[in-house]
Amino acid sequence: MNRRRPVIGVVLAGGRGARMNAERPKPLLALGDRSLLVRAIERLQPQVDEIVVSVASSLEQVDPRWTFVADAGGSFHGPLNGVVSTARHVEATKGLSSFLLMTAAADTPFFPRDVVASLSARVPPDGVAVASHRTNWIPTFALWTSEAIAQIDDAPERSLRSAIGVVPHVVVDFPDMDDAPDGDPFFNINTPSDIERARHHVAVYGNR
Repeated sequence: MNRRRPVIGVVLAGGRGARMNAERPKPLLALGDRSLLVRAIERLQPQVDEIVVSVASSLEQVDPRWTFVADAGGSFHGPLNGVVSTARHVEATKGLSSFLLMTAAADTPFFPRDVVASLSARVPPDGVAVASHRTNWIPTFALWTSEAIAQIDDAPERSLRSAIGVVPHVVVDFPDMDDAPDGDPFFNINTPSDIERARHHVAVYGNR
């Protein structure tokens, strides 16, 4: 892209994670000495200009160090609601008409430390660059232009992946890396066994 635009990092913290059987919301579960949410923020923060946490109401203002933006509701659902709600927040509070949103899921704690640079090198001027691993799309890790977000209509039940599919987009594949279980940089925690695997990896390879 020819001109430098602000990059807003959006940590998608979502809801409780029903399959975790945990009393605490999934983003607040401990992995080593930090929660999943804090790990995601610390991993993304050096790569972007500003951090925003997209949350369900149960997680609002859980930490005063960061800006929390609650899902606005309406026809958008899940992570797509977080993308649209955060874009509206940025437009309203920052007065920005052209910017980039980099989304990262809080329950994916080993994502690459160069994910923003890799995606920004490929993102179309009015589109989205989405991460993939072993040819599988990872739609919660994508760099969105504000122009692409403006193109999304509120079709009922539209998913994050389908929204990416209707705007200009490129897919950027990421290789295996040692700093993740099974070499998967987008290892996702959805079940109690997943969090145990993540904790085992941290115990063996270090609390990075």
